[in-house]
Amino acid sequence: MKWLGSEESQKIIVATGSVWPGILTLNQDFVAAWQKRGVDVSAFAKEAAGTTIGYPLTTSSATYNVKVLDAFNQVWLGRQTPQKAADSVNEESNAAIK
Repeated sequence: MKWLGSEESQKIIVATGSVWPGILTLNQDFVAAWQKRGVDVSAFAKEAAGTTIGYPLTTSSATYNVKVLDAFNQVWLGRQTPQKAADSVNEESNAAIK
């Protein structure tokens, strides 16, 4: 695990463009890997430099994904606000990890 989180490991992963780096200083290397393929991912790099955090990857991701989709489907259907959906997902997520 220590090696997977290391800069050496992250550089290998970033060079293939397979996973966004966990080390912020490698963001531009990831963008460059995709530019070589003719794909502009610079907008994602801009957001990654801000306060955005990655989607949670856990052993219960499948359950979490269903809860998120259920909540946000109500937004797409006009039955609840995005804020209410986000709040409900946050509350359920926090309750699940306590």
